[in-house]
Amino acid sequence: MSGNDSSSNDDGDNNTQSRLGKAYREAGPYIGIGVQLAGSFLFFLGIGVWADGQLKSSPLFLLLGLAAAMTAMIVLVVRIIKLADTKKKFTPAKKEYES
Repeated sequence: MSGNDSSSNDDGDNNTQSRLGKAYREAGPYIGIGVQLAGSFLFFLGIGVWADGQLKSSPLFLLLGLAAAMTAMIVLVVRIIKLADTKKKFTPAKKEYES
């Protein structure tokens, strides 16, 4: 077998890596949204559990933390929707006669 076989295999590996990189770039914003939602939820819930432990008021601050977490998640989703909407509005339209 000649050395050309290995170079064609390398091209296939590069193509696969290129497609994988593109997939990660496209999925990145969605992964970021998920991390932000989970992080805000855990943050406020954790503060509620911590406050209950310090003040010996079992479900009170847990429930307040849960309410704060839900509020933060709603605010985050609204901001993301507004940002996506403004990006959509200012995206230049592709002209029909251009190819």
